[in-house]
Amino acid sequence: DGAVDAGAMYLMFLNASGAVGAIVKISNAAGGGPSLNTKAFFGVSCASIGDSTGNGVDELAVGSWGMFQHMAGSVYLLYPDSSGTVSSYIRIGKHAPGAPALADWDGFGTSVAGVGDVGGDGNDDLAVGARLTDTGSGVDQGAVYVLHLNASGHTTGFSEIRANGSLGLPLDSGDMFASSMAGIGDWDGDGVVDLAVGAPRDDDDGSSKVRRQLEQESPPQCH
Repeated sequence: DGAVDAGAMYLMFLNASGAVGAIVKISNAAGGGPSLNTKAFFGVSCASIGDSTGNGVDELAVGSWGMFQHMAGSVYLLYPDSSGTVSSYIRIGKHAPGAPALADWDGFGTSVAGVGDVGGDGNDDLAVGARLTDTGSGVDQGAVYVLHLNASGHTTGFSEIRANGSLGLPLDSGDMFASSMAGIGDWDGDGVVDLAVGAPRDDDDGSSKVRRQLEQESPPQCH
């Protein structure tokens, strides 16, 4: 759709038997999707994040880990109508207001998960994975950003989960923490949604370093 490996999102309207009754494609050139660069990998992850507009249709967060300079990555908040056509969207990523300071090759948007109203301000928030984020002690360890969104979908702040943080996550180079992620409800009973986060290359020897492989692969992670 206008650019090699730009990516797409397909909305499936199911009937009572589970069969697909209709399909809407959202991409660079269809369904009101955003303008995407080559190898944007739009659609690598997706999650419903609630209905902030009150139109009866949940918004979607869609990862595009190859979007922006040198695959720093982005997430798009899509505002669809009941037919699935996107009426507007917001990009969260490098140089976007309130977003984390991302580096080249971070792959922000690898995974996304709705986490409910973490901030307690009445607006649903969003967790975003960046599986190739580096820390001072290694490369491609990965990180999760919990973004606090306002009523218009813009980021007002964020918290970061990564190696060398306050929790002391035991991540090695190449672990690719945040390759997948899902909100799992409130397991510990504190009123806040908890997360399950995958690190598929965690082998406790720190030997996996696959940064440039990002150019070739785009495994989908939808929750």
